[in-house]
Amino acid sequence: MEEIPVSLDKECCLANGNCDTMSVWGKEITIDAKCDKEKVNDPYILSSFLKELVVRIGMKAYKEPQIELFGEGGLYGYSALQWIHTSNIVLHTTLDGSLFLNLFSCKTFDEEIVKTCLIEFFLGEIHYYDVNYRGLRK
Repeated sequence: MEEIPVSLDKECCLANGNCDTMSVWGKEITIDAKCDKEKVNDPYILSSFLKELVVRIGMKAYKEPQIELFGEGGLYGYSALQWIHTSNIVLHTTLDGSLFLNLFSCKTFDEEIVKTCLIEFFLGEIHYYDVNYRGLRK
């Protein structure tokens, strides 16, 4: 297992004040956004977004993004996965332009870069986002 970067532990302590009760494993951001319908339903744009996001947040991709179109009714849309050497980026879209993103990594990253990249690629309006520090309680 890769050791957690010290900066992530310090970042977590500053954000949550729980250094005595939690052993931090990683950082996670979740974003729910309403975006341009055509852009979030274009597999080429989805792939380009994932590749660019990896670069912007300083991660290293493992293989090419996996993108699949499937589902039924209101759940029909694309699901995409980009493995990164420190975990993964997953997103789901719907035909009406909704986009749901999860990024988890044991290497720290700037969540503002993630939000900016999403807005730029998909002309998105973020309705919700949350940042969590994942780990085990001491």
